[in-house]
Amino acid sequence: MSRRHQSNVGVGLELEDVVSVILQELKDEGHIIKEYRLLNSQDYPDFYVLDAKGRDYLLECKNLNVRYRGEGKHLQSQPNGRPWVHNYRWTRANILNKEWDASEYFIAGTGKRTRKQQDSPYPQKTKTRPYVYDSIRIRNGPPNPILIISHFCFDADSTIALLNLFARGNIIVYGEQLGVGAVPWTKQFSYLLDHLRRTFTGMSNGGAEG
Repeated sequence: MSRRHQSNVGVGLELEDVVSVILQELKDEGHIIKEYRLLNSQDYPDFYVLDAKGRDYLLECKNLNVRYRGEGKHLQSQPNGRPWVHNYRWTRANILNKEWDASEYFIAGTGKRTRKQQDSPYPQKTKTRPYVYDSIRIRNGPPNPILIISHFCFDADSTIALLNLFARGNIIVYGEQLGVGAVPWTKQFSYLLDHLRRTFTGMSNGGAEG
């Protein structure tokens, strides 16, 4: 894993940790019944939520930095040029192609070795899955997708596709990247808490408008 990739993973986890704290707070308030961090996989959103009204949600977190086009093809963090936007290829690979309508999702942190793995003196050589995970089954149709994102910087095709997937009120833009060398996460905590609270207590199936 490259140093840059490790840094990106760390920044992404910063937002996920904030959302995890917020979901626990909303659970304590009685607005949601279940909240799980899903298995860390490119194919999965980050969280599953069942609210007190019996509605299922999937949450995807994107803690992105705004980059600006400098001279030539160079990108820079200072706003001296046009903001760089994510193209449809990136959007499809990192958001659209996730499993938004699966019937079952594996839960992070619940992996257990299978009996065949436990009994084998060479578990890494057995031809079965090394771990089994607890899972959540979806019984009420496809969950409502929610995108929690620092900046909404996408090209036209990506924007249309995202608005088709997420109800407008279910795209939460909190404005600043959190984490490494950036903004302390407490600055946006109240905003995210309030918006998610309104989403999970809203009357419509798609959540509250932003």
